Amino acid sequence: MRIDRHLSRLLGVVLTLALAACGSDRTQPTAAAAPSVEESSAELNAALNAERARTASAALASLQQYDSLIASYSPDLVGDLVGGVTNALQGLLLQCQPLPYASDVRMVGPGGAVLRAGPYTLIVPPGAVRNYTVITMEAPVAPRAQVTFKPHGLRFSNWSKPLLSMNYSHCNGLGMLLPKQIVYTDDLLKILETLLSFDVPKYKTVSAPLSHFSSYVVAY
Repeated sequence: MRIDRHLSRLLGVVLTLALAACGSDRTQPTAAAAPSVEESSAELNAALNAERARTASAALASLQQYDSLIASYSPDLVGDLVGGVTNALQGLLLQCQPLPYASDVRMVGPGGAVLRAGPYTLIVPPGAVRNYTVITMEAPVAPRAQVTFKPHGLRFSNWSKPLLSMNYSHCNGLGMLLPKQIVYTDDLLKILETLLSFDVPKYKTVSAPLSHFSSYVVAY
């Protein structure tokens, strides 16, 4: 009888340890989910650093182009007038003094952010971006007021759109006398869409909400 009692107790201890071991095994897959979040964060940080390195290289590479455009830049009112007449139906890109290359790279999440590149500002409101995303804003060296965004094609909902504001105080020509607007262009600067814009001539700034990321230029 005593032996049976001892055996029963021993079997009870073994069974308890076995159940505990099985329970610890079942908890392992749940604990293993944490590294995936860390990996995702690591990938975002790597993308952020890579994009900052790319824009830094672009800034250095643009110095010679900037010097060349500044040396040859000369406002042409006659050419501006002719172009305005021939392109009156589709609008014309505002002619501007070239500015040095500028960029801003940030990791933007649901809380929103503000990006600035040269005299241009992008306000990303809360909720516009659902997941953390590396966003790049670039103002290339060009004889116009232009800004581009990455990731190219990123879309936004109608109820929460980023607001792009572009200052054109470095621009000139007869187009300065007309209402300004922000237009969406392709790589060849063909106007694909005219955005609903709000021009404030007093501050030489025009603003418009963006439905997607692409290339935008001030026109009239």
